[in-house]
Amino acid sequence: MDENTSTPPASQSGGNKNMMLIGLFVLIVVGVIGFIVLMGRRSATPVIPKPLNHLQRLQKAQ
Repeated sequence: MDENTSTPPASQSGGNKNMMLIGLFVLIVVGVIGFIVLMGRRSATPVIPKPLNHLQRLQKAQ
């Protein structure tokens, strides 16, 4: 009965891999959201138009 109740090493390692993937995904999502919030706090303007404005300035300078 003990052998049946104990989980095999293969499934155990698979579960650990899934937990690591979920953990990494959560870390990435939290990091991206945190980065966007920080950028938003630094400047009221959205983050996306900045490179476009910079490119337009370079084109006007030329």
